[in-house]
Amino acid sequence: MTAEFSYLIYLTYCGATGTAPEPPMHSVEWARIFRLAQTHCVDSIVAAALLTCENDIYPEPEVGTILTKEQKRRRLNAVRKHETLRLLKDMTNAGLDFALLKGLVAAEAYFQPESRLSGDTDLLVSPGQEKRVLDYLARQGFYVKERSPDQYHSSCTHPIIGLVEVHVKLYDEIVENIWFRKAEKLPFIIEPAIFCNIAGTDVPTLGWTDHMIYLSLHAVKHFILGDFNLRMIFDIALFYQKHRGEINTERFWDIIGQLHYALVIAAFMNIADIARDAKEPSAAEAGTDEETIRMICDDLEQGESFQMKNGSPRAEGWHEYNRLKYVSSKSNARYRLYMIYWYRYGYLRALFPSRAHLAERYPVMIRRPYLLPFVWIHRLLFRGIHRIFHGALKTPGASDGESSLSGAGKGRLEMFKKLEML
Repeated sequence: MTAEFSYLIYLTYCGATGTAPEPPMHSVEWARIFRLAQTHCVDSIVAAALLTCENDIYPEPEVGTILTKEQKRRRLNAVRKHETLRLLKDMTNAGLDFALLKGLVAAEAYFQPESRLSGDTDLLVSPGQEKRVLDYLARQGFYVKERSPDQYHSSCTHPIIGLVEVHVKLYDEIVENIWFRKAEKLPFIIEPAIFCNIAGTDVPTLGWTDHMIYLSLHAVKHFILGDFNLRMIFDIALFYQKHRGEINTERFWDIIGQLHYALVIAAFMNIADIARDAKEPSAAEAGTDEETIRMICDDLEQGESFQMKNGSPRAEGWHEYNRLKYVSSKSNARYRLYMIYWYRYGYLRALFPSRAHLAERYPVMIRRPYLLPFVWIHRLLFRGIHRIFHGALKTPGASDGESSLSGAGKGRLEMFKKLEML
């Protein structure tokens, strides 16, 4: 872990808790700190720390320019937040049943909620409410892209509010069926919905324990995939700290423990807390030692938050994790069949794309839509055969075993084992 990443954790802690930061103990490259902050979605939180700092700890003039831009960005976000809360209030008054996830609810645990920016708004609805909610959003000026059968959320875009994702499930199919295969036996959501007051607006959300479980498992999912970031760590730690009196901690740790994620969640909480002792990871309180914390911090710094590609070496780690979780109770042949089954809709979309997609690729389709069946047959016969000869039957996301992994993939898999996730 570099001095820049270590100090970034400290600055994030200061911005998240309203603590005035001290100058770095070692020489740091401020440009790199801000690059890392953007990658880990904490640039606005770091800016909150530096904007309240009385000491001149950032000598480079470009940092002042970055902070000025951050203030403008925060003002724009305030408009978006106001419009989002107005929408959610109107949806509640219209009798729509939904629960707000993460985002604005998690931000309330920060010293300055407006410093915790979010790229979208996530709503959980029951399958029976989905069409009503999507129709309502369409009437409010959203462009609605409905989910396909293999997806668990629809995407709705608004010129001011931005992206709203409407979820019918908390996790996608492969996460539920393999990683959380005990999910159907575990009480993930049992509490009645509650209202969280956000800037004077009461918004429906999950119960505090249910939400804590969701925040943690959502973070674990991205940690396994390799597109994890610092903001998720602070979301978990601050939410747990703020609502500890309302959270059923025994139930929370029991569920996390049954899924074999207790050690990694404890480490996340300790990473957020280590910064109190000024910028260096220290021994943890909950059974995670200094070596474990440093291992996760190194992985965080090496990651490419939300920029992962399925074929990258780091992605091999979750492919093999996925395989090992599955074959722990079933055969390797069944694992292969399951992965083909999981990608079934992707294969069908590739061979038989929608008319709208084909119209973009072949403009002649707009004037002559009757050509659609012929285009499908052409893709099936020629593109399909071409893809088979070029490895399409080697299922993407499937692993051939530990021996086939690159150095990065083996390193991530070894980390999962040390964290007792397998």
